[in-house]
Amino acid sequence: MPERVTGLDIGRDGIKAVSLSAGLRGCRVIDAALVRPAEAGGLEQALERVFEREAFRDSRCVTALPLEHCSFRTVRLPFKDRKRLLRTLPYELEPTLPFSAADAVVDYLVLGRDEGTELLAAAARRERVAERLELLTPFCSSVSVVDVEAAALAGWIAAEERDEVSPSILLDVGAVRTSLVVVADGRIVQLRSLHPGGTPVEEDGVENVCRTLHREVSATMTMLSLRGVTAERPGRLYLVGGCSLSERFRNELGRLFELAPREPAVPREPALQFSEEVLRTWNPALMNQALSLALREAEGGPGFNFVRDRSGAAGLAGRIRDELPWLAPLSAAVLLFLGANMYLDYRTDSRYLAALRAETRTMFTQTLPETTRIVNPVQQLKTALDNLRGQAAGGDRAGRPLPVLAVLREMSALMPQSIDVLVTSFTYDEQAVRVQGETDTFNMVDAVRAALENSELFSSVTITSANMMRSGGRVGFDMRIEPRRRT
Repeated sequence: MPERVTGLDIGRDGIKAVSLSAGLRGCRVIDAALVRPAEAGGLEQALERVFEREAFRDSRCVTALPLEHCSFRTVRLPFKDRKRLLRTLPYELEPTLPFSAADAVVDYLVLGRDEGTELLAAAARRERVAERLELLTPFCSSVSVVDVEAAALAGWIAAEERDEVSPSILLDVGAVRTSLVVVADGRIVQLRSLHPGGTPVEEDGVENVCRTLHREVSATMTMLSLRGVTAERPGRLYLVGGCSLSERFRNELGRLFELAPREPAVPREPALQFSEEVLRTWNPALMNQALSLALREAEGGPGFNFVRDRSGAAGLAGRIRDELPWLAPLSAAVLLFLGANMYLDYRTDSRYLAALRAETRTMFTQTLPETTRIVNPVQQLKTALDNLRGQAAGGDRAGRPLPVLAVLREMSALMPQSIDVLVTSFTYDEQAVRVQGETDTFNMVDAVRAALENSELFSSVTITSANMMRSGGRVGFDMRIEPRRRT
């Protein structure tokens, strides 16, 4: 029995839904809906209107997060195994993420493989994915894919342009923001969320919106060119979203890019069909995003997936089992192969862990040869390092050194504003502060010392030298300050 898949493009100004009947004979678009939350009374009410229609009930759903809720980075890692890549990526991305690796859900697209793997990695906050799943749970039997906005649609372009030399850009202009995707050499190489949206286009701001989009896209292409990812000048411009329906907008943006705007071509193989009712009201600029999401699940197109259980794969297995029962022995063989592969992975990881432990033990014995009893080498090394830091700082009885910001703040507060002092050198080794500078007279040097001696944070202030400078008639000085240590 054919399985139904619903592609859901949830935007701020409208929910676009496409119902697809997927079977071994191909895919058929059986229904499409566009519901605006403002007219329905809210987002949940708009979803209720969509799923009141028979074609959308009890179907597996595919949706996407807005681009502004995701972070992207190109990463090169020295291995190819998917499990290791997914385990490593959160910590590789963490320095550039606005949240911790523990809160991140990641996926990637492969850009290239040689000795390792070059990836376009995507990360989203775990709670964002949970919110989307919670929103759709009352309406969908399952959510098999949570992709990134415009990625599935760009996958069509990438599949059609594998042999093209110049890159292509896709702009999905929404009500508030615009999604930019750059495709080169049959791959998605960049995704960005741009601030200008299509709302001003309905007023008198077409030129301003187009100029801003052109500037942002051009800056992105220049950056990719400097990194050697692709050529700076795009060869094709694809437009979707409600704003692309404006002829004035299309003409102005095409003039700035010196390109004729195009519409992403829907795959027209015999395996994809449209019902007559859908074709009568079909609007590609608005609905292609939802259609690409449905096809991404039904035909296994490229894209990200932040749903870790991969229920879509289970649905595919069930569809094959229902329609071709004779594949059961082959399925058993596949499961046996997967079990063997998991066992080999486990053995490989175990050996790798044993090698790491041996290397850690060797490093420990080389670093601390006087320690004969090794229980937890990592913790023992940390303890030894803490002891060395304490000794270097004067031991526990000496207390903790003052932070450098506290020293600078105290000096700035005590220094009289009437004194003309130019500090030319400042060094702090947590034991003493050395200040070199210049001022008008020797009396001014004494005034600086006297002012700093009033601090409760400094135990002593000593002028180590004060001499007339060779030029300018000013006095150069060298001063040593010993901070008190905190208890």
